[in-house]
Amino acid sequence: MVKFIIGFLVSFITFLFLSGCRGGGSSGTVEVSVKPSLLIPLYSEPENWGTLIAQKRANFSLKMVAIVNQANGDFTQIATNYEDGIDVLAQNNIEPVGYVYSSYGKRDIQTIKENIDMWCNYSIEGVFIDEVDDNGTFAYYKELSDYIRSKGLKVIMNPGSDIDGKFVALADIMVVVENYYSKLPTQKSISYSGAKAALIHASPSSDEVIDEALAFAKKHRCAYVYVTDDKMPNPWDAYPSYFDRLLIRMR
Repeated sequence: MVKFIIGFLVSFITFLFLSGCRGGGSSGTVEVSVKPSLLIPLYSEPENWGTLIAQKRANFSLKMVAIVNQANGDFTQIATNYEDGIDVLAQNNIEPVGYVYSSYGKRDIQTIKENIDMWCNYSIEGVFIDEVDDNGTFAYYKELSDYIRSKGLKVIMNPGSDIDGKFVALADIMVVVENYYSKLPTQKSISYSGAKAALIHASPSSDEVIDEALAFAKKHRCAYVYVTDDKMPNPWDAYPSYFDRLLIRMR
């Protein structure tokens, strides 16, 4: 009888544990950690990447993905400084991905493939497709996704807002929020069920703001996040003034 009771309790506890590990969303929902990883638009010259590398060494357990951007991805020659800089990122366990833009599904797809081919000359681990649109463009982005995967690379897409669920299989990471910090309170619930990312810019510089932004990412189950007080027209060309504090709170 004692063995039966013990066995029942073990089974019941195991059931509760497994139930708690399952996501609360629909089938296909990706379970993410409480503390998201860093997805940083590294839109500066490689000579300025030392700050990120130093932060990685200080926060070695924090996963970092860096979007590198040579000439908006539209280049025809390898640049030695990018080649060396990308190698250093990889050596420090920062995942480098190359930037291309798609003009919301209107850019010539063959030209984008040529851009992707150029990125393959570097030690990248994925391709970041910017300016993604889901209005009648599924076949277009599926072709790009398939092409990137044929190179053995990850796919990151950026519509900057919630996107049709059928796109889930096309990307390893989908940027479903790219917005001003001030706009976060009006952000609607996100239906996308794949691995999500949020890029938040023009925030005030305070610990409270950092915590609120990370709480936003947690609420919307974002696997990746980046927060900066850098502002438009290009909020991705400088590190946030509170970069060290942000990463300490993320790890």
